[in-house]
Amino acid sequence: MAALPSVPDRLTARPLELGDAAAAAAVLTAAEPLDDTGENYGPEDVAEWWSGSRLDPERDGVAVCDEAGVVVGFATAMPPITFRERFLVNLEGRVSPPHRGRGIGRALLDWQLARGAEIHAERHPEAPARLTVPVAEAMTDLEALTRRAGLQADRWYRQMVRPLTDLPEEHPVPGVDLTPFSWDRDDEVRRVHNVAFAELHGAAELDRESWRATCTGVRAFRPELSVLAVEDGIVLGYVFTYVYDADTQATGVREAHLGLIGVLPQARGRGIASAAIAAALRLGAEHDCQRAGLDVDSANATGALRLYEQLGFTTSRTSVSCCRSLPPTATADPSGAAHRHRALWPAGDLAHGSGHRRQSLTITYTSRAAPDSVDHGEHPWGVALDEGVPGRGVTGARGRDESPDRVVVVVHGAHPLSAGAVAVRTSVVLQGPAAPEFRGRPARWSAVAATGLEEQVHHQVDHGP
Repeated sequence: MAALPSVPDRLTARPLELGDAAAAAAVLTAAEPLDDTGENYGPEDVAEWWSGSRLDPERDGVAVCDEAGVVVGFATAMPPITFRERFLVNLEGRVSPPHRGRGIGRALLDWQLARGAEIHAERHPEAPARLTVPVAEAMTDLEALTRRAGLQADRWYRQMVRPLTDLPEEHPVPGVDLTPFSWDRDDEVRRVHNVAFAELHGAAELDRESWRATCTGVRAFRPELSVLAVEDGIVLGYVFTYVYDADTQATGVREAHLGLIGVLPQARGRGIASAAIAAALRLGAEHDCQRAGLDVDSANATGALRLYEQLGFTTSRTSVSCCRSLPPTATADPSGAAHRHRALWPAGDLAHGSGHRRQSLTITYTSRAAPDSVDHGEHPWGVALDEGVPGRGVTGARGRDESPDRVVVVVHGAHPLSAGAVAVRTSVVLQGPAAPEFRGRPARWSAVAATGLEEQVHHQVDHGP
């Protein structure tokens, strides 16, 4: 493991401890007037941040203390909980302003880069990695430090705000209901999030535990200020709102932070995102928030920046992610725990032909671990009609002449690239018109759930006799 950094005289470096959360919050608070990150932390916020990220502080953190044992700086190397294409290790830390200019920051960054490379080698050497340092616009010394260390500016981000006055007009989307978040839909929204963010830079698929630890289980989450966009009983999009007490105490302004915004790819272009955001803004205003805020990747390919500007948001701060890329250092083992797949859910229409009682779901599996290896297999499925929650359909059921508004089909197969033929279960929701029969009528479909492995790569629907 990387050796503790060498620090100036009268200072000592030691492994970080969970009990250092209050001390780290004090360092962040002292640094904020100078660094102007727009983020404020109390002790509980830091503790939640570390635990939600599953940080092992003694291995992946360092504290720098003065002669009295007071923490004057800290650094962490946070590996991701999950990842898709690149293994991203976030390097976070801060030095209290009175102790800057003494080489502490340089020593901590050197340790972070060494420890980040070790984490990559220990956990996922088969994947390319990226060590990232977030740098706020005002942190010019840190930007120079990362540049001298050979890191490259990679992505630029904006913090955007707008007052909760003169709110956007309501523009209802035909067929779509905007409802408050409800806990019985928590896991459904998680699956929608994984699909909505599948192609965004740096996004990773979240399992149930990581979803609760970082999204809906955090103290700042406000379900009563969050919005779901629902059509025919199925969630198409969402806006999650967070209120950070430490920000309110530091600024005197209660902000409704729109921390997560997502719409399924096949539902985009209908105005769902703008309608849901406008609804969240109204809820924030009704609950005594004076301002709304959000963060956006300036290179977001979905056109999010333009949408936010149209809704009255303006840029208040910018930051850059400075990175060092690391190549793979080992060959992947397709049967090992390091094997990963991507989830791509195409949009489309499924026309149900008259008299069809069995059809086939063709799943095409690919793997980044073996990019040239492709296997095809047809798995027959019986149409399962279920009035319950999508994704809880019965297995192997045959279709009936009558139909509710949706059909849940459960497919069982075997993963062709996994040694030992790991079982796969995929739930596919076929969303259809409210009619007594599907036959001869088109039905839009979206794949909502995944598997015990939590992911599939691609699938298509074929018709069969």
